[in-house]
Amino acid sequence: MYSIGIAQGVAPEKNFTSAANGWNNNGFDFNRFLHYVSSNYVDAESMSNGGNGSKDKGFFLAVENTDKLDSIFDDILYSAVYTIEAFDRVTLVDTISADFTLTMEQEEALRNMLIEEKGLGNDDVTITRNADGTTTIIIDNVKAEKVYDENGKAYYKAEVSFEVTPNKNALEPSEYETNTEDAGVMIDGAYVGKFEVPTIIISERRNIVVFTINGVVYRIDEGKLGDSIIVPETALAEWNIPEGTVIEGSYTEIEATKISDAKYKITWVVEDETFETYHTVGSVIEPIDVDVPAGMEFAGWTPAIRQTMPAANLTYKAMFKTSHEHNFVHVSHSGDCENGITVMYECECGETKLEELACTDHSYTAVIVPTDSKSISNIICTNEYCSKSQGNQLSYRCSYSLRSGRRKNWRF
Repeated sequence: MYSIGIAQGVAPEKNFTSAANGWNNNGFDFNRFLHYVSSNYVDAESMSNGGNGSKDKGFFLAVENTDKLDSIFDDILYSAVYTIEAFDRVTLVDTISADFTLTMEQEEALRNMLIEEKGLGNDDVTITRNADGTTTIIIDNVKAEKVYDENGKAYYKAEVSFEVTPNKNALEPSEYETNTEDAGVMIDGAYVGKFEVPTIIISERRNIVVFTINGVVYRIDEGKLGDSIIVPETALAEWNIPEGTVIEGSYTEIEATKISDAKYKITWVVEDETFETYHTVGSVIEPIDVDVPAGMEFAGWTPAIRQTMPAANLTYKAMFKTSHEHNFVHVSHSGDCENGITVMYECECGETKLEELACTDHSYTAVIVPTDSKSISNIICTNEYCSKSQGNQLSYRCSYSLRSGRRKNWRF
């Protein structure tokens, strides 16, 4: 918590413990107050009890006039903010566009780099291949390093570099966006900055050869028509093609003819029990069924389950959360009695449910103006989620008896 004093003579570094140090009562109280409400004195209770703080922590700042506030905010933004622990580690989110593929080979290279160079673990990386062809990469706990630009101004840099390859959607000469707009930096689950969406220009028609394992892209090679196709050398699989096979078109896909018999283990941890399953490399990972303890709800697996099996053993732990009785309240509705009504309810936990009300006839009632019992202002449906009005179709007859015994009629 920062406090900023804007006045001539304000000096956070001065001793404010007594008016005898050169401050009159107003100045003395003013400086002490700004110290006490800042993080210099986090346990201050009153103007007479500052607790165990220190004026040397730098959370009370001062300028003589408002024109100099920019410099104060720069100091806070680029220097003091680094003392906030949450800023030390950030989450990088990147969704690669459907025109590019993160191959199995490139994914392993990315994971190895994060482990060896960034000190992260496999649990810090979540890679999801989405149904629309995009790929979302979430990397947690990336160190934000303090660096300086050419003018000596400090800023923070969290950097991860990896490769992706243009796929069959990017064969023609054109400009292609590499990312979607949701790429950016997050702290505590909230975006603090978005990446600019870069593009690459493909200047001439491409010819690619795609090697797959169980339908998942292992590698993409590019060449000219007539170039020899060279299969990858890996212990994971074999691609048996006739010797001398060449590139004959813009797109060639070759599925592995033999996948390594080697199987790797997945350990599933569920409460105090462990279960083991074994999978070949490249096979799709299907989670095991979980018996949910009484009074709990299943909340997924940690880390997020990879889509395909790597050449490594994995461990996943089941997460549970305390269940509760939902208290749904109405938040919105749409439709009317004739066409059916959809009502949405929401619980404070965030879960929602929809209720579909069947079509039915309207049940109208007259709305009478309270100040004049002889006037009807509207006719509306009594269903609280409908309230259809017939006010523009009022046509009715009203009559009542006078004390003289004669009857008086009005027509509307």
